[in-house]
Amino acid sequence: MYQTVPFGTKGRRNASFICYYAKDTTPYQGASVEEGFPEGLDQIKAHKILMQMRWDAKLGFTGGMVEEDELRELMDANELLMDAAVRESIEEIGYEPSPYHLVPLNSVVLHDKDLNVHLYMCERTEKELYDMQRNYQEGKHALIEGMGVLVMTLTDVCKKNLLTAQLAKGVREELEDIFNYVG
Repeated sequence: MYQTVPFGTKGRRNASFICYYAKDTTPYQGASVEEGFPEGLDQIKAHKILMQMRWDAKLGFTGGMVEEDELRELMDANELLMDAAVRESIEEIGYEPSPYHLVPLNSVVLHDKDLNVHLYMCERTEKELYDMQRNYQEGKHALIEGMGVLVMTLTDVCKKNLLTAQLAKGVREELEDIFNYVG
């Protein structure tokens, strides 16, 4: 049902996604014991990722199908996987990443969907993640394809709970690769 293949291995149908992340953030900065938080909580560092609540009420990453238009098909060249990821990011959340910031993470085959899925990582600052969250409706498909964008903190408890959430197909496995990538 889910098989890892060398990055960029194309299938009959393909989709490209981006996981935006920020490393070593201080998610509890400003938390105080007076407000009921445990002592030292404001010193904790954790990574954050941006996830999208999709149209089907499942969490996933920004991205979508690679377009295979007739002209490119005649030229025997499909839309590049990276180009598709950038285009989908612009359409879904109104954010245009530089292709130079995209790092290939994995490609998998979803056998029951006859689909190869390709995931890129893109490091941003914590502020940029929250700007994407605030401004996601600028994407022309934002309100059609999504219900919102969430910044998720990757503490151990959050990672465990995230893996039990309603996730789009293949995202659970991708999260394991993401956790290993960001550390």
